[in-house]
Amino acid sequence: METMTSDQARSSWGLLMDTVAKRPVEITRRGRRGAVVIDPELYDLAMAALEDRIDAAGAQMARSEGGPRISAADLRRELGL
Repeated sequence: METMTSDQARSSWGLLMDTVAKRPVEITRRGRRGAVVIDPELYDLAMAALEDRIDAAGAQMARSEGGPRISAADLRRELGL
């Protein structure tokens, strides 16, 4: 991953945007990691994958609790769908 200081990113915004289209860029401030700038499409893919993983973990937890189960058909009827 490429790294830029916050001053470099501010003064070379066009270069930053061109680089981010190809790979993520880490922005440092006072020698410490401050941000990572990524392409919007990569962000969307990463967020969708994270949400899927969270949903799967939630479903697994619900199954392990041993509560009453309801079929998809019964749920649709209950919700009026």
